[in-house]
Amino acid sequence: MMTKKRILYAEDSRNYRRAMEALFELLLPELEVVSVSSMEEAKDAYLSKRPFDLVLIDGTLDPDNRLDGWHWAQELHDGGKNVAVLSADPRPYGFTVFAMEKNIGTDDLLANLGCLLSK
Repeated sequence: MMTKKRILYAEDSRNYRRAMEALFELLLPELEVVSVSSMEEAKDAYLSKRPFDLVLIDGTLDPDNRLDGWHWAQELHDGGKNVAVLSADPRPYGFTVFAMEKNIGTDDLLANLGCLLSK
């Protein structure tokens, strides 16, 4: 039996998170998606026993700490981890981690996820 690929999905907006969870469930049922709503939950989940194949994170999880998602994603990226930022804001200067805009179309999102998970 093949092990499902795992995605850690971190998004603070409940409505956006629910929409993405529904999309994952409907269009990518072969994936195991762990969905969290804060940086603390994301880091706790990341340290779980079974590793993630991809970390997909909102650029700003904590409104009082702008760019917290970007910073953690860049740290993971620099450490060789498979990570992408899904953000409403353009990529801030100095960040090199892969990023997608939140208003990305479903086809483009699925294509990007397929490429990221094939690494």
